[in-house]
Amino acid sequence: LYDAKNPPPLRVAVLGGAETEGQGCDIASVPLPEGSIMANPMYCSWPYRFEQLVNKLAGGVKLAEVTNLAEDGTDTAFMTPLLRNWIYPQSLLPHGPDIIINAYTSKDYSSYGAVSVKDTEKNEMEAFISGVEGSNPCGDPPLIVHLDDSTDGSATVVGADHVLSLQYKTPMAKVIKTDKATKTVPNHLPFGMAGHLALSWMLTFALGDMALHHCSSAQSKAQVVPAVIESKCKDSDAADAERRCVFAFFAGPMGTVTRPSQIQEYVAPYVVENTGWQATTDMSTGFSRKSGLVAMQPGAKIVFQFQDIAKEIRYINLMTLRSNADEWKDGKAKFSLLVNDKKAGSKDWLETSFEIEGGHKSPTHITYHFGFDLKDNTAKVGSNVVFRIESVGATSFKILGIMLCS
Repeated sequence: LYDAKNPPPLRVAVLGGAETEGQGCDIASVPLPEGSIMANPMYCSWPYRFEQLVNKLAGGVKLAEVTNLAEDGTDTAFMTPLLRNWIYPQSLLPHGPDIIINAYTSKDYSSYGAVSVKDTEKNEMEAFISGVEGSNPCGDPPLIVHLDDSTDGSATVVGADHVLSLQYKTPMAKVIKTDKATKTVPNHLPFGMAGHLALSWMLTFALGDMALHHCSSAQSKAQVVPAVIESKCKDSDAADAERRCVFAFFAGPMGTVTRPSQIQEYVAPYVVENTGWQATTDMSTGFSRKSGLVAMQPGAKIVFQFQDIAKEIRYINLMTLRSNADEWKDGKAKFSLLVNDKKAGSKDWLETSFEIEGGHKSPTHITYHFGFDLKDNTAKVGSNVVFRIESVGATSFKILGIMLCS
């Protein structure tokens, strides 16, 4: 309780793909009134409906405040490094979310190219839980809610006492069967408006049931007045100080930057050389991937320099565009991290390099996540670091996010 007399609403962060983003929600068995906000995916999607339902059931009190971080073309592995490194939009800082809802569906994993959806989901959820557990610099880890649409009813989440797994395959199948409009929903989406309505109710019931059982259990025990917790994070600057990254940005509607000017403003202090890379925006690969750092010409090169780093760099995490569109399909970039630990006046630089392709065979555009563990090549505190990116493909290449973190 940060303020016992005026408790803030529960901060809920929702993760997911196309369905959670609200795509297809306007497909309904009843006509939408002209000018209805339900034609807007932001308001039609189940996360918004869930927030409205919870607050109305609470008598109009603002019990929950939902931030929808869903993005088409992503999966759990994409979000894990963002949350592990405490990279949230400003609306969730400094304290971060109280509840994180992971709502990636089987179709999200399939569209992302997973060979075994069940195994991929299980492995990614285990890594996700582990990453979230120790992420909060301000206090205890959030409650994780896993919305599981697995086909066989088996649990995919293992071993964590702050995880609630809600399996909704069977009740949702009944909703879909009775909703005629669902038959017209595109194949990459599981349901239309009826499914969004149903899921908001199922989630509200599950969390309400859990809260009632918790309160009933607590009443049977000795009453203890909850202590007011002194928050470790007084403001966003305090949270920034606790972050684990030397350099980190993610461009997107709910990213740390949304516009090209913001990308440019963030990267400019670290750039020592730039030939042909530009922060720009276009809608050709979807709204969520419109802004990024783009190679505008063959051989484009950009170099970042970090002097006497205050945090070590153990992990490189990159978010890039993958597309089969002509502009991007033959793109490729080479990434190089050079480290000088400055020991005994050493002038030697230890280099780690790798390449990432910008094309794939799928007809969909995706935000591709690449994670690299430097291990023995970790840049220690006090080192000088150079991060170089070179376009080595035949077409453009787009970077949506870079994280150099501990």
